[in-house]
Amino acid sequence: VMCAVADPSRVAPVLQQPEHLGETGRGLHVIAALSDGWGCTPTDTGKVMWATFLTRSAPPGPWPRSRPGPRRHQVAGTTP
Repeated sequence: VMCAVADPSRVAPVLQQPEHLGETGRGLHVIAALSDGWGCTPTDTGKVMWATFLTRSAPPGPWPRSRPGPRRHQVAGTTP
């Protein structure tokens, strides 16, 4: 599954360490933690930020389930 959001800014986002009590700067950390891959694709009108989420068939079981496998980060300016 892919989720994509268009943004009129042409500035690519950068994963940075947010300030301890800061109220911004955590969005990419959330996406990186929850997705299987993410990136930024430039467009004529700005950019598109996207994240992919692999679907896995699994038998029903107790929650929470651990996430198998390593996560990867897609290089900015490329498509998945």
